[in-house]
Amino acid sequence: MLNSLIRETDALEALTGDALLLVDRDGIILHATALASQFYGLPAPQITGLPMGLALNGPVPREIVLPATGRPALARWESLTGHGLSLHRVLLRDLTALRA
Repeated sequence: MLNSLIRETDALEALTGDALLLVDRDGIILHATALASQFYGLPAPQITGLPMGLALNGPVPREIVLPATGRPALARWESLTGHGLSLHRVLLRDLTALRA
C-alpha cells in the first residue's frame, strides 16, 4: 500500500508542480518528492526520516515558512487511512516568486 501511495504522490507532483510529502502520525517524513528538496535544502532521498517541522493542525490551507530554508509555502494536507496506515499527504506550493 505504501508503494502505491508513493507512486500516486510522485504522479501528483508531476501534475501540479508542487512539492509533496508523505508523513506519518508522528510527523516523520516517509517520502518526499523531488521538488521537496527546495524547502529542505537536501536531496529528496535524504529528507526521508526527518521530522517535517510543521504541526498538521489548524486551518487548511495556510501559509507557512519552512524552518530549514526559510522558504514561504502554501501548505495543504489530507489524511490517508486504510490498510493499517495512518498518514498525511502534504502539498507545499512555493510562494517565493509571489513574495519577491
